[in-house]
Amino acid sequence: MGLVPNENIIISGTGVNRTAAITPEVDQIGEATITLRVSDGALTNSTAFVLSVLQRTPGAPTNIVLSSATVPENSSNGFVVGTFTAIDPDSTNHVFALLDSAGGRFSVQGSDLLVEAGALLDFETASSHEILVSATDSDNLSFSKTLIIQVLNVNEAPTFNVVDNSILETVTGLDTPMTRLQVGDPDAGTNSVSLRLQVTHGILTINSNLLTTVTNNGTSDVTLSGSLTNLNVLLESIGGLLYRATALGSGTDLLTATLDDKGHTGLGTNQVIFTTLGIRFYRSAYEQWLHAVFSEEERNDSTLEATVWGVHADPDGDGIENLAEYALGTSAREPDAKPASSFIMDGDKKYLSLEINCRRDPNLRLSVEVAGDIAAGTWSSADSDLKTFAPIDLNDGFERVRFDDRTATSDAERRFLRMRWTLENEE
Repeated sequence: MGLVPNENIIISGTGVNRTAAITPEVDQIGEATITLRVSDGALTNSTAFVLSVLQRTPGAPTNIVLSSATVPENSSNGFVVGTFTAIDPDSTNHVFALLDSAGGRFSVQGSDLLVEAGALLDFETASSHEILVSATDSDNLSFSKTLIIQVLNVNEAPTFNVVDNSILETVTGLDTPMTRLQVGDPDAGTNSVSLRLQVTHGILTINSNLLTTVTNNGTSDVTLSGSLTNLNVLLESIGGLLYRATALGSGTDLLTATLDDKGHTGLGTNQVIFTTLGIRFYRSAYEQWLHAVFSEEERNDSTLEATVWGVHADPDGDGIENLAEYALGTSAREPDAKPASSFIMDGDKKYLSLEINCRRDPNLRLSVEVAGDIAAGTWSSADSDLKTFAPIDLNDGFERVRFDDRTATSDAERRFLRMRWTLENEE
């Protein structure tokens, strides 16, 4: 077999326009003399030339093209960004590899560029990333190129931050601050978002002086509109969001918060999320205290009312009934010293005086009386017999109260002082 078999020489064309296609044998090099003859049927002519077949010099790839160089932020792992193509003078088969994957954000599978760590593609952090890709052909020649991948901004969902997710406890009819909720959004910026707040057994009151727009204020279904900053200032303010239970008796409620980012930025539509906060309300502050001190099992046992959880029960045996323990802020489970009167001097005379700290509760009534004879039933709280001082607010839910007997101990054989607490709703 020669370098160029006759069948590898193909003459084509007509007339004076003829071409010869010469194909050497594969993997053969050297020289061959090619003789071409032409005849018109009467006369012939020929020409010869030497064909030299040299060792092939392979060419390296000269460029790399990526079909798409954009990727939405937060894309899922495995998302196909685009397909690589290598420009090569003599090869169509190439192996692609990433020499720099932008911190592990991308990978290559075949000729495709894939997302490897979509959580790291955050438009707000970086709007583009550089990768370094190489293409190696069948002759083991390679070419590398830096490409820039653009990260597309996508409208991301807002977020709730529940500072305290324990059940909020309150008393029916009492405005209770709700400062447990904060809102966020990675890409809302200063744009206005919408926060809808709904309850079933109460009303919500918003301080509308805090740069927000309020709809249906003072109802069970309120909507706030404003920037994240202004909403959070309102929500963390003591008077910003108030809940008041309106149902009779005790029960539970649920605050449902729905946050709509209004779709201000990036690809996609508006994003809406919601969360809930539990609420327990009591018909009175005293009932709330009962739930805190005594277990549900105890409260549901009617046989324990007289000895454990009832108003007049004294479970710790210290001589102070539950209602008095509540009023004084002392423990119903551990014995406490009874509040006692003392003596004050006014000039050269001595008087009985009672000074105690008492819980501030509009339903709680304290009655203090004096008498010279217990048996005679001459108890009196009249101003002529008992001096009552204005309470001093202690700013902790309690106040200091004081009562002085107007009869000096030296002017009477005996003097007595007593106190009693009652609740307006006591049965």
